[in-house]
Amino acid sequence: MLLKPGKPQEVITSYRSISLLSSLSKLLEKLLLKRLKPIIEEKHLIPDHQFGFRNKHSTIYQVHRVTNVIGKALEEKYYCDKVFLDVAQAFDKVLIKLRDQLPHTWCALFESYLTDHQFRVIHEEAVTEWKDTSAGVPQGSILGLVLTLHS
Repeated sequence: MLLKPGKPQEVITSYRSISLLSSLSKLLEKLLLKRLKPIIEEKHLIPDHQFGFRNKHSTIYQVHRVTNVIGKALEEKYYCDKVFLDVAQAFDKVLIKLRDQLPHTWCALFESYLTDHQFRVIHEEAVTEWKDTSAGVPQGSILGLVLTLHS
């Protein structure tokens, strides 16, 4: 675990966990992603306003888009409301969203890949027992970012 900058050491939420994925897992994810991207694009599963983690969609362009919308609203004397959300645990409900949007075979594959994981915490000399995870995408996962863009 890594202590987040400026956070107290005695609070568990002050730490960022580190997950190590196997090379074979990363290779499988890259192959799946190569096949998944055309499906995502064909079905328009990622909204046009989603810029993070997309090819040729730098977050700086999103900043320009938002400032242009605000500027236009101010010029035309409209109300301009914006809400920015950083949704905690957004990765945790990926499978529920996938079931409605991808072919059954893909859902079965992802369900198999994303469920029945275990973890343990190693901090200095202390090691916890293995614990089951209930949901989510492995941290550091190549597919994790793409799978959660439309969730």
